Amino acid sequence: MDRRRLLLIGLAAILLGGLLSVLTYRRLQQRTATDNGKQFVSVVIAANDIVPSQKIAASDLMIVSYPRELLPDHVLDTKIKAVGLFAMLRISKGDFVSASKLTPDGGLSGRIPPSMRAASVSINDLAPVSGFVTADSLVDVLVTGHAPDHDGLQTRTVLQKVQVLAADTKVLTLLVSPEDAERLALAMHEGRIQLLLRNPRDVAEVETPPVSDSCGGAPKQRAKLLKLKYVPNPAPQEIDIDVYRGHNKDTVKFKQ
Repeated sequence: MDRRRLLLIGLAAILLGGLLSVLTYRRLQQRTATDNGKQFVSVVIAANDIVPSQKIAASDLMIVSYPRELLPDHVLDTKIKAVGLFAMLRISKGDFVSASKLTPDGGLSGRIPPSMRAASVSINDLAPVSGFVTADSLVDVLVTGHAPDHDGLQTRTVLQKVQVLAADTKVLTLLVSPEDAERLALAMHEGRIQLLLRNPRDVAEVETPPVSDSCGGAPKQRAKLLKLKYVPNPAPQEIDIDVYRGHNKDTVKFKQ
């Protein structure tokens, strides 16, 4: 057997082995994808932490396999659908990358989801906690002022779980619904607003009654306490006292 024939046989064996390896690998992939009745699909996740308004690069993304039935809605399946767009909110490493988290606009307006609004408030009106509030913080909004049914000062909570879109040295921008934007505008007109910083994992809403100052009180209650009934003093009564001097009797009148 000449060397050319041996070389051809060796090449054929190598090609056949490579083909068998590819077929075996694909069969293993199919078997893994259908284990326990689950179908795995390719999805895009964040390869590192992505901050709001950051332009997405291919290096910020990873492709992984995940069970189809466990996926949230609108998760991207290819990097090309996200590259070049901007993050609307913070995407932590390992989080799914979905269309709802991205925007073609890198400015603040691109971070406002549909049906929501951005409202700005002056930091000078927000008390000491304003120095610790940063973008993506969650805050509650309180207002202190004169309520219509109260003569003294009153403090009440007007908004809860409000996300901060942006923060600089003078202004905070809050993400609110149109209805909450009206409540915030009214609170700023009524009195002085204050922010309460809350843990981002604390999403419970707490109902608390308004708090009034110690010298205030409901006008009706105070009027009831101060409305005293006038009772005139009784008219003086005259008393006759007989005074005897010997056989003479004098009658003296005294007023009681």
